Amino acid sequence: MQNEILRKQDAIREGKVGNFNVRVRLRLHNGSRMLGVVKNGRFVEQEHGIDFVESDRRSPEAGVRLWYFDDSSSFVFLRWADIESHKVLAKLTNEEVRAIEVQVAERDAQAAQTRRLAAEAKAQAAAEAKAAAESTAAGTPATPPAPVTPPTPAPMPDLLKEFPPEQGWSEERAAEIERRKIVVGAYPNEQEQRFLDVLTAWCKAREEYAARHDKGGAPAVGADAKPAAGAKPAPIKR
Repeated sequence: MQNEILRKQDAIREGKVGNFNVRVRLRLHNGSRMLGVVKNGRFVEQEHGIDFVESDRRSPEAGVRLWYFDDSSSFVFLRWADIESHKVLAKLTNEEVRAIEVQVAERDAQAAQTRRLAAEAKAQAAAEAKAAAESTAAGTPATPPAPVTPPTPAPMPDLLKEFPPEQGWSEERAAEIERRKIVVGAYPNEQEQRFLDVLTAWCKAREEYAARHDKGGAPAVGADAKPAAGAKPAPIKR
């Protein structure tokens, strides 16, 4: 029995814990908690050029790739030296992992479409304003547009009122808040922590609100939203 325990401890230290996918929760030394997926039992790796290779957990460069952190389509690489503890929550089949990938891809595609439609509407409005200004300067009244019955605006969800995308609230800002916690130990303020807590519901509300806009029921969301600036030397997201 003692030999079996030692064998398992060595396997975990060396990153050889079985070729399966698991959902895990990590707790960092700075108090942050992170939820994601570790693929193919690769618990202990280190960077090697643009790739990752198996490593020994005692190495200062050893870490783990946490996939789909904050519902992102990429991963964040965390060194074990920064991790206080980890807990395996569930084993995932390859089909379940692919389902997560599809769900994240669909959400990203919807978000991209929302941004594109908002940008197109903004560009069209700017072009019409420019044409009207040029016509007025030339002394010729601009041709008024045909009267259009305005659609009934759909009510804006409470979460979008609390965290307006046009004021910079976005997935990118959430990632930057998390990055500050991990890299420099700067904890979020009360409002930022509240945003992290409701991020999934906020994204869903924004997409549903934008979908109603596609049907003519509400203005675009996030047309002027700007992602938070800042380099990201660590953790590494790809």
